[in-house]
Amino acid sequence: MSSFNFKSYPFISIIFPNWNGKKNTIGCLESLEKLNYPKEKLEIIIADNGSTDGSQEAITTKFQQMKFQGWSNLILIKIKENLGHSAGTNRAYEKISPESKYVFKLDNDTKVEPQCLKELIKVMESDRNIGSSQPKLLLFYDSKIIDGLGIVLDQNGNAIQVGYKTKDEGQYNKLMEIFGACSGAAMYRKKMLDEIGFFDEDFFAYFDDVDLALRAKLRGWKCIYVPGAIVYHVHSASNSIFKNYFLTRNKYYYIIKNLPLNTLFKFLITRPIVIPSRIFSYIKDKKFFLIKGYLKGNIDALKFLSKFFKKRKQVQSAKTISNNEIKNWFNFNKN
Repeated sequence: MSSFNFKSYPFISIIFPNWNGKKNTIGCLESLEKLNYPKEKLEIIIADNGSTDGSQEAITTKFQQMKFQGWSNLILIKIKENLGHSAGTNRAYEKISPESKYVFKLDNDTKVEPQCLKELIKVMESDRNIGSSQPKLLLFYDSKIIDGLGIVLDQNGNAIQVGYKTKDEGQYNKLMEIFGACSGAAMYRKKMLDEIGFFDEDFFAYFDDVDLALRAKLRGWKCIYVPGAIVYHVHSASNSIFKNYFLTRNKYYYIIKNLPLNTLFKFLITRPIVIPSRIFSYIKDKKFFLIKGYLKGNIDALKFLSKFFKKRKQVQSAKTISNNEIKNWFNFNKN
């Protein structure tokens, strides 16, 4: 990769959705105020998904304060209802400046280190085939623990966060190519998003970034993990009927749309074994509340199989690499 010395700064759109996350969102904005990057080359766009906790009023007030400090490119999109993470992010993306070269997607429960954008841009500008880059995500309340370093897939197509819950001891302090970026904090090249699209709104929430990473990979785009770019992430570890439902349902969606046929068929034909086994494990662990979301997730996914097989045709017809190349990425840099 060639070096980049910041003689000129590319324009970056920072976007994220918010839903009843007033405290986290204001905290995130406070960290963005400290970025070591020219304000005139940044814009911040927040899409509020119909919050009822006073988020819109708090963000408006915060934006007014930031404008007195020289921030001129600030946009709050007020959505009347909760459209979900995928659609909320897309509404923000639709409002980015024509000048924008890169899109920095965040979750609202993040804190960004001042040098983060510079570190990511240095890498992105070094190779036009890099479609996305991944900061080092550390846990917000315990910065010695890794939240994630990007996405990999195992042999069965399961999405895994690299380094999740491991202690940061410098073992991941080298640039490396990874499968895809976790959208908790990710830099995307706008040219890539123009080519492949942003989030699939049918996902609503969870695994929409896995789907995006797969579509990017199928079109030959690279993703680089950048250890010098640091973001702290609250990352709720709690499970719920809501979360279990979407994780279950959306796994069907990204596998059907993107993965090789043998992986897809293996996934589908093992469902009669996997589903009862998972339900038994919930019963054994006395997590009865998760059964409802898990069953509904499977049922709803099966209802829309034909829709996602149609989407598969579109994705597969546009791919520029072979399935064998995708297989070589399973488990890549997991350890």
